[in-house]
Amino acid sequence: MIHSQVFPGLWLAVPALLAGEMAQVLSVEQKGLDTVDHRAFVDALTIKLQGS
Repeated sequence: MIHSQVFPGLWLAVPALLAGEMAQVLSVEQKGLDTVDHRAFVDALTIKLQGS
């Protein structure tokens, strides 16, 4: 599994992707999007965009 260091919450299940198991790929991705790190990233982006 790949976890992005630039985009918190971007998790990619490479073996599942290569096997065409999209339900598994999406399940793993959703778990990444449900993390505290991803929420903090989105909040920081929102604050930055509101300030511009």
